Amino acid sequence: MSPVQQKYEIIVEEAGKFLASEEFRRAGRCFHKLLPPEAVRWSICFQKSRYSTAEKIKFTLEVAAEWKRRPASCEDWEPQSTWYTGIGSRIGYIMPKKEDTWWDIDEGTPAESLSHQINVVLSS
Repeated sequence: MSPVQQKYEIIVEEAGKFLASEEFRRAGRCFHKLLPPEAVRWSICFQKSRYSTAEKIKFTLEVAAEWKRRPASCEDWEPQSTWYTGIGSRIGYIMPKKEDTWWDIDEGTPAESLSHQINVVLSS
């Protein structure tokens, strides 16, 4: 694993610690919070840019509300084991500036500082 990938993993881990305090559970690169009556959940997922390399990682966060009801375009409305996104967006579009937001990690990026910045965004 490259040093940049290690920094990315630290940032994901630190976000996971913060989100665990808000009752989110980790599943891969996503964190989910189940809401009563367990038919709706919040999802926050780390998304890497397809242009990321071992020397530089660019990432954003996807935030969504999901439910177990199939969309109206499906023939039946039976609950399934799959979660369906009801509404979601990259985090920048729901922040005050309402613009796409990506963060960069390279060898010079202090992981602790960027991790703190991500957690501040998640808490807002």
